[in-house]
Amino acid sequence: MRLLRSLALVAALVASLPTTALAEPAGSASRSLQAGMLDAGNHTCAIAADGVAYCWGSGSLGRLGVGDLADRSVPTRVLLPAGSTARSISASTGAHAWAVLRDGRIACWGDDSEGQVGNGPGPTTEPTPVLASLPVGRTAQQVSTGDVHTCALLDDGAIACWGSDSNGRLGNGAPLANTDEPVLVTLPVGRLATAVSVGDSHSCAILDDGSLRCWGSDFDGQLGDGRPSPTSPRPSRSSFPPAGEPSR
Repeated sequence: MRLLRSLALVAALVASLPTTALAEPAGSASRSLQAGMLDAGNHTCAIAADGVAYCWGSGSLGRLGVGDLADRSVPTRVLLPAGSTARSISASTGAHAWAVLRDGRIACWGDDSEGQVGNGPGPTTEPTPVLASLPVGRTAQQVSTGDVHTCALLDDGAIACWGSDSNGRLGNGAPLANTDEPVLVTLPVGRLATAVSVGDSHSCAILDDGSLRCWGSDFDGQLGDGRPSPTSPRPSRSSFPPAGEPSR
């Protein structure tokens, strides 16, 4: 009985204590974000429910897309093309970023020292978003970015990449040379891609037959093709074991 009385007394004391709500910074407003539309490198970018893009953190090399190189400690609106809203966004592990717009165009900004913004010849820094030069008539379904290169899955099932071609990471089979405009990856004849993903120095795509093709650096075996070559400038088929067979 004494224990019950003690517990009741503690509960009464706790209930009598004043409560303090966490206060938001003065002038801040709550925004609802799109699920899954958040990415972070040395900076962070997100898309609000209304399609407005925001970035914050390091502004070095223009990676925030707000028109200058200053750091931001709160989400700041990205200067997308007039009238545009975004449906996906990515902040690279390097110093550039991109957003796929609702109409399928790609807006890029930040470091362009190796062509990673994808809009052709220009300054080495783009603090205000510019449009990547996709093939005529094509739009982007998905985009993935690495340290200094980017790849996009297009609406016709092709894949276009741009930026650094070190180790063959652009996948077009050409002599290793950076490109400041998207080039088409050399997929197998008759095959289309359904997804693409980019690492720091290699890239991979799932094709419409369910196979996986990877290209670029293979110094750590990341292409998964079992070959001894340290690089592959063309997509190479990853060697999955047959169903039911244990991995070696």
